[in-house]
Amino acid sequence: MLDDYLLHEILSRLPAKSLGRFMLTSKKWKALISDPYLKTIQAQRSTQNVLGIISGSTYSLGGSLTYFPLEHNACEAPDTSLGLPAPQAETISLKGACNGLLFIQVFPPIRDLVCNPTTKYSRQLPDLKIYYDDTKFGLAFDPAIFAADFKVVATKRVRQKASSGYYNFYVYSSKANTWRLSNATIPCTRKRLLKSAGSVLFNGALHWLREREDILAFNVEEEVAYNLALPEELRPVSVTWYTSIWLGVVDGRMSLVKSESGDILVWVLEDYGSRRWELKHRIEAQGSGYYWYSMPIFYDGEKCVLVTLGSSKEEYGLAVYKIYRRQWDEIRRPTWSMGVDLCFVPYINHMLG
Repeated sequence: MLDDYLLHEILSRLPAKSLGRFMLTSKKWKALISDPYLKTIQAQRSTQNVLGIISGSTYSLGGSLTYFPLEHNACEAPDTSLGLPAPQAETISLKGACNGLLFIQVFPPIRDLVCNPTTKYSRQLPDLKIYYDDTKFGLAFDPAIFAADFKVVATKRVRQKASSGYYNFYVYSSKANTWRLSNATIPCTRKRLLKSAGSVLFNGALHWLREREDILAFNVEEEVAYNLALPEELRPVSVTWYTSIWLGVVDGRMSLVKSESGDILVWVLEDYGSRRWELKHRIEAQGSGYYWYSMPIFYDGEKCVLVTLGSSKEEYGLAVYKIYRRQWDEIRRPTWSMGVDLCFVPYINHMLG
């Protein structure tokens, strides 16, 4: 008979949907799968396997999220409904994601929630009681460090003059279930945080891109705010309502993917302390077909995903480039509208939450 350790090793490698079915097999299997240790290991392994991309608007959406797989031979699309508590919202605004959890706002009335699309878990956060203009959110969830705990950070730009001001940081903890104003502040200029770019958790800190400038960072545990300067060639530029740059974490290092002069450039932050960036890949994007502009939305070291735009808003598609094969996959035509302020986040299938 298999011992519990070996069962843990086997079960932790299964997708969350299968684990949900196996919980109904027997009381013993339900207890094993409900074990916090197994949930944590399964969540860690799931975060290394992105199945597809979830898209939604940072402004408003008709009550659902859209999923598209990264492989043509992918299995059936997952159920991305969120199982939201009543009353049902008329619109859903996708504000960010971290390791399989989503942070959304629903309205009317306006409510902030953290959701797990796999388990249909959701938690409504207390009212932040601030005006949301010039406010960006970041979700911090790391199953290897925080177990089932997560934090949400709201960074609000407070204007003093037309060209100056500072950022405040409000921190929510799922353990305490309260918001509080952090003592941390940092000066800012008239440049705003990019609307269509979500936050990135790395090195214990949340990171947000700023228009044509740098990265704003906030260490979640130490509650210290700082800026990461970017070389001139890496500073993000907005084209129409999209940004030309994607920020994420690949193989334990922060990476930037930028669309520039028809090519896709992949930069890696080789040394976080010295802010030393190095160019790792140059991809000739023209191989994916004719288009006016392309926007990187995902990169994992093996593939790069682009939204491609033609000469009008109706001419769009999704293209996948296989890095080591040096091969473009055919452009996919999404069934959803390319509205203003679209947000793209990786879909990760896990049980935690």
